Amino acid sequence: MSDRSSRGERADASGPLVRQMAQQQGWTVERQALVPDELAAIKATLTNWADVVRLDLILTTGGTGFARAM
Repeated sequence: MSDRSSRGERADASGPLVRQMAQQQGWTVERQALVPDELAAIKATLTNWADVVRLDLILTTGGTGFARAM
């Protein structure tokens, strides 16, 4: 989750690293996305992956820290 990376202003470093680490452990990575730091976008992506795609595990990274949910 990153506003700047989702807009293409900065390369995503942590997402590809998490993917590589998971694959090195023998896991299959089925989805990867750059999502802006917006509650609606984050919620929509995670809800879809959990309820529709039915992924067993979802790992997230990014953002600038804790924030109050709107």
